[in-house]
Amino acid sequence: MKNTEQSVYEMLNPPKKKAAVAVVDSNIHREHILPSEKAFSYKTKMEALKAQGKRTDLA
Repeated sequence: MKNTEQSVYEMLNPPKKKAAVAVVDSNIHREHILPSEKAFSYKTKMEALKAQGKRTDLA
C-alpha cells in the first residue's frame, strides 16, 4: 500500500487505541462533566497510551 493510501485508510478506520484517545480528548472539553466521567475518561486514555507501542508478535 502506498503511504497516501495507508494514511487515508487510517483516517477512515482509525485503530481502536487512537480512536479511544480522540474520544477522550473531545469529551474532556465538555462544559458539564461529572468527576466520575472525567476519571473514567482519563483511565481509558491512560490504558490506550500504555498499550501503544507494545509488541504483539512475541509468543
